[in-house]
Amino acid sequence: MGIACINFASDGGGLEAIIRDDTLRDIGRKARHVVIELTSPAMISNRFYTVDPQRNHVLVRFAAPFRDLCRGIALDQVTTVDMLPALLPQPLRQALEAEIRTAWAARIKQFLHHVDRPTSLLFLGDAEDLSLMGQSALMQLAGEGHTMLQIRPRRGAGGIIDTAGHSEIAHRLAPVLQAAGLVPPPANDQIFAVSSGTAVKRSATKP
Repeated sequence: MGIACINFASDGGGLEAIIRDDTLRDIGRKARHVVIELTSPAMISNRFYTVDPQRNHVLVRFAAPFRDLCRGIALDQVTTVDMLPALLPQPLRQALEAEIRTAWAARIKQFLHHVDRPTSLLFLGDAEDLSLMGQSALMQLAGEGHTMLQIRPRRGAGGIIDTAGHSEIAHRLAPVLQAAGLVPPPANDQIFAVSSGTAVKRSATKP
């Protein structure tokens, strides 16, 4: 695209990992524009459970109040986030979704506050994840001037975005960055990209 970029992708690392990384936040604050991939809201810690920051599909522990609500449910056998909803009765599942939605909104706002730079929010997931984010939270982010971009890129083996998929993402991002007035920068300028769910090596690249 003619723009110097740094991609800090981390396979399995979501908002938990990004927010805890002071170096990433410092780099982001110096960028001209930030692109962050919005991954599943279910894969962040909340008042009901804690996930592993670097393997965000893995459940580390359940909060005691949530265990009390789940008496009779074999939570000790639940090791990943995607196993949990199917075990819960409808009222408890709805309470969990509400908690996930609240925690996600707070966490993404925390990240955007720390970085405080023009930001594009890139969503590559499915309708279920989009629903978990909540329409009101997404509308508020858009109202604050953050660009929202939803893409369903091509994926290869194991559901990993392949080279063609990354090219598609870059093609869709180009007009957004052009509209932001980003011209080819000096060598010491950069675009800061945080991808929290795709397996890409941490290296300078021109998507």
